Amino acid sequence: MKLRLLIIFTFLLSTIIFAQTKTNNLNITKLTTNCYIYTTYHAYKGDVASANGLYVVTNNGVILIDTPWDTTQFQPLLDSIEARHHQKVVLCIATHSHEDRTAGLEFYRQKNIKTYTSTFTDSLSKANNYKRAEFHFTKDTTFIIGQLSFQTFYPGAGHTADNIVVWFPLQKILYGGCFIKSTEAADLGYIKEANLQAWPTSLKNTQQKFLQPKFIIPGHDSYASLNAINHTLKLLQQNEDATLAQAQKFKLIDTNVTTGQTYTTYQIKFALGKAALSPESFPLLDSIVVFLNQNKNANIIIEVHLDSRANPNCCDSPSQSRATSITDYLISKGIAANRLTPKGYGKHKLLISDAQINKAKTQEEKEALHALNRRVVLKILSNN
Repeated sequence: MKLRLLIIFTFLLSTIIFAQTKTNNLNITKLTTNCYIYTTYHAYKGDVASANGLYVVTNNGVILIDTPWDTTQFQPLLDSIEARHHQKVVLCIATHSHEDRTAGLEFYRQKNIKTYTSTFTDSLSKANNYKRAEFHFTKDTTFIIGQLSFQTFYPGAGHTADNIVVWFPLQKILYGGCFIKSTEAADLGYIKEANLQAWPTSLKNTQQKFLQPKFIIPGHDSYASLNAINHTLKLLQQNEDATLAQAQKFKLIDTNVTTGQTYTTYQIKFALGKAALSPESFPLLDSIVVFLNQNKNANIIIEVHLDSRANPNCCDSPSQSRATSITDYLISKGIAANRLTPKGYGKHKLLISDAQINKAKTQEEKEALHALNRRVVLKILSNN
């Protein structure tokens, strides 16, 4: 009887271990048959943040969605998968260009794993010196590996201009990456590259495309709730309400203000082809007023950049006029003119070259890349 109980206990213990493997840096949890969530951890804003990825075991190898954020876990993840399933990873797809998704792409490529991103993501990765995949897809794509079929889907801009989701139809798993926020999230997280106006529509596109998912996997934190998309929509509404309700304290970066610091924004808009500011720009401009009033010694340069299609016969005058419009607005709010230097650079400081843009396969991708060049940069000239 004791021997029988010992055998039963040993079997139950091994089942528990197989269901969830956890170390200080890597956590693997079984989601459903052959589907597993892996979580790694990374320091972020003075705390430790989790990052979720997914892998699925097929009879022709393992497919991996996103790479570990923690660079020390690239190989341990492969080792854990092989020890647990006696299979090797054969394919890896990253869902946007940020390092919490792409950091391991080159490492895995060197391991003879086929790595993929969209051409859009590859353009951004190249421009920002992030890790890049070997292969690229230009549109929504269905992959078939062994008995597994899954598809990528570009819903539109949101967390980033290039974010995609991945759908597993048999398992009804919607992998959202950072495009979808966990119900544990109290805010939208990093939004300096987000398109806050397009994000809600892109989320609704996803809801309409993939009906009744059994699992929704966000890029960070808990994936226990099917309400993650609605929660993200709620966070977007709260963010909009907060912006409209009061000007937020403006920060160049999350440290003390020092000379040379810069802040790039896409939230300052102008009337089409004109220098006039759009009303939607006022909340952010008001936050700059708050910042300058709280930092009396800070003087800033206001740079306006256009895309490469700016009229070559106009020199830099359109961007200079727009920079002056921003300066005039700040002066109208009581900021001294001698603290502000407007500068229009026209198309002379592109983030993404025409050669890179022309590699994009669709007009939508090309327009999104051009949009990244149209930006306002605020730089601290002095703070004494």
